[in-house]
Amino acid sequence: MTSTISAPRNSEQNEVPAATGTRGGPPSFSMIPGEEVIRRPARALIGWMSEPEALTALLGRNPIPTDDLGSFRSMAAAARRSVEALPRRPFDSAVVDDADPQLASTQSREDVAANFPGLDWRAAFVDLRKVISFQKIIAVDGLEDRLAGAASSAGLLDLCVPPTQPAHPLGAFNDPDQKGFTIASTNPNLRVAGAQVGAAEVSPQPGTPTVRMQAVTFLVHMGTSYLQVVEYRGRSFVRDGYHRAAGLLRRGITTVPCIYITAQSFEQVGLVPGSFTYESLFGDHPPFVSDFWDNSVSADIEIPAVRKIVRVRAEEFVVSR
Repeated sequence: MTSTISAPRNSEQNEVPAATGTRGGPPSFSMIPGEEVIRRPARALIGWMSEPEALTALLGRNPIPTDDLGSFRSMAAAARRSVEALPRRPFDSAVVDDADPQLASTQSREDVAANFPGLDWRAAFVDLRKVISFQKIIAVDGLEDRLAGAASSAGLLDLCVPPTQPAHPLGAFNDPDQKGFTIASTNPNLRVAGAQVGAAEVSPQPGTPTVRMQAVTFLVHMGTSYLQVVEYRGRSFVRDGYHRAAGLLRRGITTVPCIYITAQSFEQVGLVPGSFTYESLFGDHPPFVSDFWDNSVSADIEIPAVRKIVRVRAEEFVVSR
């Protein structure tokens, strides 16, 4: 039987891959000396970071012994005090409307449903001011261009739940021996979504009969581009789409359409390594997405511009039986 490829699940990666380390640990900006690294403007929620995390974010790299860190330490300490002084904000549902006629077409889209197998989801309008951020840093370049169509209701829906998904890279670089492939993209959601093994009929040369071989197929996926909000234990979080969510808030657009997920477990919230801890997110003063624009708890920083690489390589060797 020849192999078949099932649709990969949606990506749970966020839109900013830089500045992530071990879960709850400081962001890692270690760079090998060499040519200059391109950097992107970003915002960091330094008020919720530990001092080592905040210093690394503000410096744009890991500190070294010769750095004068006094002003950065003062900035981080002031931000943490501002967080402690925040009033306790309500954690009522972020859903504003889930019966608007605009949402009917999204709810019935098979391509949307295919990306959320096993999840309790629906299309809904939410109030972004009530949504918590588990991501510590967001890139802010290109916001105006990306949000150009958000002024109309149709444009806002297309921005938050696009009718098409990110295009896959057009090709791959193959090794001279034809045993390795490299795929690159500026989209951080490029990833290996799985692998399958099965039979395949392959023609060794053009125009020659096929030969039955075993195929090992790696599935590469670009993820989805939906604004996703997830609810767990009475609190709502941005699960994917931070760049858009923060940009819309900066423009004063607070009620937006999204894919709204009711998580049955904390794992379904979709945290990635480097996210805020459970204790921070479910404490009295968790970071909201709107806090990215509050200068008392957030700061302008720069992060390295990165490219996502997927490399697959087959090796042949023998071992003793």
